[in-house]
Amino acid sequence: MRVIYWGDLDSDGFAILHALPSTCDDVTSVLMDETVLLQFRDLWVSEPRAAGGTYPTLTGSEQVALMRIRSEGNVRLEQERIEWNYALGRLLEVATQI
Repeated sequence: MRVIYWGDLDSDGFAILHALPSTCDDVTSVLMDETVLLQFRDLWVSEPRAAGGTYPTLTGSEQVALMRIRSEGNVRLEQERIEWNYALGRLLEVATQI
């Protein structure tokens, strides 16, 4: 089964993304990279309890985003705060590629 994952850009969102390959063979993330994180920097909030650990199943760009989240003091970009037209465009872009 193919899965497109879009979660909050925070340690919990990446922990979920890391765990998905154990139950789904083909996982593609969307809007889970440093570019999106920085583009919507004004929407960041603090993450009350950051999940620790390493997540080896993340791609390079996902790892970079997680490292940025941690280096900025465990920030969170909640997915529902991202401009919907922007998100929809990216989701459709990924959906048409699979």
